[in-house]
Amino acid sequence: MISKKYKTSAGNWKQEIGWAEIDKWKYEEGLSYKAIRDRCIELCGSAPSKGALSPRYNEVTRQKIVERTRVYRAENVN
Repeated sequence: MISKKYKTSAGNWKQEIGWAEIDKWKYEEGLSYKAIRDRCIELCGSAPSKGALSPRYNEVTRQKIVERTRVYRAENVN
């Protein structure tokens, strides 16, 4: 099976690790983008760019903030 590759500024990231594993590192272990990239390089020799990681996790963070704001406004209606 041919692994899927993503274009990055440092070449191609071989998706041998997969997003599920990276999500686990981000949410369960609380790793930063740099730590995630370092671990990917250590395990498979390549890593996703920050440009690939940032939109993925910023969308999740934005949704959490929107929901938290919605709850706060609902509780503090005059």
